[in-house]
Amino acid sequence: MSNPSQGSPRGPAPVCPYLQRTPQGYVCSITQRSVNPLGWYCVFDYMNCPIYIGHLSRMAGVKGPERKYSEDVVIAAEDLSVVFKVGSMFSKKDLYAVDHINITVNKGETLAVVGESGSGKTTLGKTLVGLYKPTTGRIYFHGRDVSTMTDEEYRVYRLKSQYIHQDPYSSLNPYKTVYDILAVPLRANKLVHSKAEEEKAIFETLESVGLNPKAYINKYPFELSGGERQRVSIARALLVKPEFVVADEPVTMLDASLRLEVLDLLLSVQKEMNLSILFITHDLGMAYYMAGERGRAAVMYLGSIMEFGPAKEMLESPLHPYTQALLSAIPEPDPTKSRSKKVMKLRSLDPPNPLRAPPGCKFSDRCPFAMDRCFKERPPLKKVGNTWVACWLY
Repeated sequence: MSNPSQGSPRGPAPVCPYLQRTPQGYVCSITQRSVNPLGWYCVFDYMNCPIYIGHLSRMAGVKGPERKYSEDVVIAAEDLSVVFKVGSMFSKKDLYAVDHINITVNKGETLAVVGESGSGKTTLGKTLVGLYKPTTGRIYFHGRDVSTMTDEEYRVYRLKSQYIHQDPYSSLNPYKTVYDILAVPLRANKLVHSKAEEEKAIFETLESVGLNPKAYINKYPFELSGGERQRVSIARALLVKPEFVVADEPVTMLDASLRLEVLDLLLSVQKEMNLSILFITHDLGMAYYMAGERGRAAVMYLGSIMEFGPAKEMLESPLHPYTQALLSAIPEPDPTKSRSKKVMKLRSLDPPNPLRAPPGCKFSDRCPFAMDRCFKERPPLKKVGNTWVACWLY
């Protein structure tokens, strides 16, 4: 492929020929680093680079790579299902951990996924970043179908999609220092080419998450507090400059005094890096804090989405009985208000066995408003105002 302004793309090229056409142009450069098929290294997403797209076009003989979604959509799931086989060797049953879900996450947006334990939130998050393979349906990253990507494109998708685990006590290797833990993704992905580059990247990332590099790089995880461990986990995810991050209940294991501090850190990093975040939680208050201003929220139950829409509107005025039940279950700190607060009484306190989910609406055997139709037919997501809700009441 010829370079219109710098000669051969594999030869020395101090400046990107598209420097003046990109909003990030002030830091763009081309160097001899084998990160993509052209031998170039881009500090941003090369899958959107006009030169790289042109290269793909000529290789495929088409005008350009097909994009199913707009450029604002970083990741999308289309009719996504994840089914696990459970049971004995001779009696296998299908467990739908994720059941035909459709969602999109836009650039710089927070999508809060809320639900009880066992609702499929973590499975959804791990599937979106490639840790689990979908049984049916498709995942699109920047409009490209992940299942049809080349090996190089898939590697970039995995690099740009990172995961922050719930438990900072078990997600960090206890036999490695903080420096060694953070050096692993840099070395594995060949993102640095010298010890000086490696140290600079690690030091800058630790500072960005509020940790003094010199004080922490030689410490082991057991020497850190819960909040410090989670900050290291966040730093590890941010080191590779991701575009999409799944934060799986990142503050559940922390003391109450540290939770707000970590949430503020995530919001600060999101604003600085224009990150897209899938924030998984069972706490509606945290969902509102993370996504209430500009984000969206999805309420999951037994692998399905019950309600989906703008977080502020949906969490302040929920439509689905399950969302209303979650909201009514939040403790009220004021004793006077607590005594007068009406808590929704469910038909059953325990969720059903996911292997034997009701044939109609999955919430029908617990819903106080259930009708005959609810036990027989599964409601589709229907748009009511700005919110999508799966309920026969609407």
